[in-house]
Amino acid sequence: ANSLFMARRGIYLLVWRPISDSLHTEKDTLQDQICSSVVATLDQIVLKVLGAQVLLVATHMDCLGPKELEQQTLWVKDAVSKRLKHYAATIPSSPSLGVVTPVHLLNDAESIQVNTIHGFGIPELRRSLIKHANALAWFGMTVPSAYSKAVEQITKQVADGVKMIKWKEYAALCKACGVEGSDLNTFTLLYHDVGLIKYFGHDLAGMIAEAEKKK
Repeated sequence: ANSLFMARRGIYLLVWRPISDSLHTEKDTLQDQICSSVVATLDQIVLKVLGAQVLLVATHMDCLGPKELEQQTLWVKDAVSKRLKHYAATIPSSPSLGVVTPVHLLNDAESIQVNTIHGFGIPELRRSLIKHANALAWFGMTVPSAYSKAVEQITKQVADGVKMIKWKEYAALCKACGVEGSDLNTFTLLYHDVGLIKYFGHDLAGMIAEAEKKK
């Protein structure tokens, strides 16, 4: 995944592929091969999106027998559960937020098994995503009408082929919609989190404060 497009307000599907044992790979080697890849990907998500919601998905369920598939999903569940304990022991608490949960493993860390060719498991995956999305704290959250107006104007800019605008132009666009001052900070961080915009600056609060002084 491209870390530039990783947002906090979302659910991440960590998709992994079970490996057939038909080549008579040693059990420990096979387990390590599968689990190390899954854990490495989980580490990247935690590194970029602390507190992310992660749902495990095992693909190509038709390539293995039921017993092999069940064994490998158990390996993965055990590996990510141990990794979660490692995060809890090594990631320090935040002075402002207290203890932060590094990652939320949805579905009790069980992998949803799917076969994309024939669609097996897809309905279950869809139902699980809807269930967990509905449970998110920000799902269905209302926003000020000024925010909606600003989103509409930004969407129009994108439709017109605009890929990037300077901060002053962006701030003026938002101000025309009624979003300014501290609201501009909140609006920018909110829609950066949901992936509508990408803010590439470093000191957003400082820039807004400086702009306010110059008025």
